[in-house]
Amino acid sequence: MLREDGNFIFLQIEAYCPTTDLWTSIEDRYYLKRYELGEHSACGKCWQEIGEHGIYDLEYAKRFCNDLNKSLTNGEMKYAVNNPTKFRLVSCKVSQERIPMEPSMY
Repeated sequence: MLREDGNFIFLQIEAYCPTTDLWTSIEDRYYLKRYELGEHSACGKCWQEIGEHGIYDLEYAKRFCNDLNKSLTNGEMKYAVNNPTKFRLVSCKVSQERIPMEPSMY
C-alpha cells in the first residue's frame, strides 16, 4: 500500500540471483558503503513520499547500478545477500486509488 493515491513512476535496481534464476529489487540493501543512506534507502525522497524503495533521479540510479556491476567484476563486493551476479535498472509505474465503502456495504 502506497502512502497516498495517485500514479507514480520511479526507478529500482534489481539483482540477479543465479541460484533462483530471479531478478529481485535490492530494496534498501546498499551493497556498497558509499550508498548506505542513498536515494533508494528510507532516507530517500521516494520512500519518504510514497513508501517504496526507489529512486527518482535517473543519473544517480545509473551511477549506482553501474557501480554495483563494476564492484562485482573488480572484487570490491566481498559479500552480498543472495550472491548476485549482475544488477539492472528498471522503471516502475504504480497506481493506487483507495475508494471508501459506504457503511451500508459492511
